[in-house]
Amino acid sequence: MRNVNFNDLGGFPLTQDTLSWLQGRDNEIINAFGKIGKAVGNTDPIVLYGCYKTGATTVSEGYIFYNGEVLYFPGGDYG
Repeated sequence: MRNVNFNDLGGFPLTQDTLSWLQGRDNEIINAFGKIGKAVGNTDPIVLYGCYKTGATTVSEGYIFYNGEVLYFPGGDYG
């Protein structure tokens, strides 16, 4: 697993390379979700958090993985 120690007592030299490396790590995690869905033949959105049915036609806010992206869902009516 990729990790960076930001607790160096002498300070941390933040560079563009470090930021790019961290962003690449996040993209690997997001792409892993897509591979899970494809492995089971699922093309529907995958609920990551929230999105609970809270009424007859309402859903709570949350996050989903859809079409290669993590998306925020604000909640609301679906019917």
